[in-house]
Amino acid sequence: MREPRFVLLLLLPSFLLLGVRLLNAESFLQLPLDFIKFLLLLLGAMNSTMTFPFAADAFAGERERNTLELLQLAPVSPKTIFFAKLMTILPFAVFGAVLAQIVFLFMCKAIPGMIIFMAFLGAISFALLFNGLTLLLSLRSKTVRAATQTAALISLPFYFLIQAFYGKFFSCLEIPLAILIFSILFLLASAHFSLKKFLES
Repeated sequence: MREPRFVLLLLLPSFLLLGVRLLNAESFLQLPLDFIKFLLLLLGAMNSTMTFPFAADAFAGERERNTLELLQLAPVSPKTIFFAKLMTILPFAVFGAVLAQIVFLFMCKAIPGMIIFMAFLGAISFALLFNGLTLLLSLRSKTVRAATQTAALISLPFYFLIQAFYGKFFSCLEIPLAILIFSILFLLASAHFSLKKFLES
C-alpha cells in the first residue's frame, strides 16, 4: 500500500469504467445480455491481472532488493512468512476482480442474479489462478519486472478463451463451480511448490 503504482494498477480500470458511465451511460442500457456476459467475464480476468505486481514483488522484489536471505533469518518460521505474503495478496486480487464487475453492473439494465453470481465466481477463479501463477514466477525470477511481464504474457491466451467460450461458461452453474474448484487446486499446488522453492532459497 506504500507503493502508489500498485494501488493505481488495482483501481484504475474501475475508475475508467465510472468515467465511461458519466460520459455515455445510455449506451450501456442498450447492451444485449449476451454481450454483457462477455464483458463481465472479461473484466474479471483483466482486473485480476492488475495485482500481478503485488504477487511478483512478494519474492522477486525481495531478491531484487537483496533482502530475501535476511527475511528467512527473521524470528518467524519461513512457512509463516510465505503464507503471510500469500494471504496479503489474495484479498486484493479478489477485490480488484469483483470490483470492476460491480462497477459495470451499475451501468447496465437489470441482470439476472444467477448471471451475476456466475460472473463473480469467474472473477474469483481468475484471481486465484493468476496469482498462483505469478507466485510461482516470483520465486523463479530475478526481478519484479521479469515476473510481471512473464505472467502477463501467459495470461493473454485466457482472453481468447473467454471470447470463445463465455457462452458455455454461463450455460450452467456447474461450469463456473468446476473452474473455481480447479483454480483453488491450482493455487494450492502453486503454494506447495512455491513454498518448497522458498525453503530451498
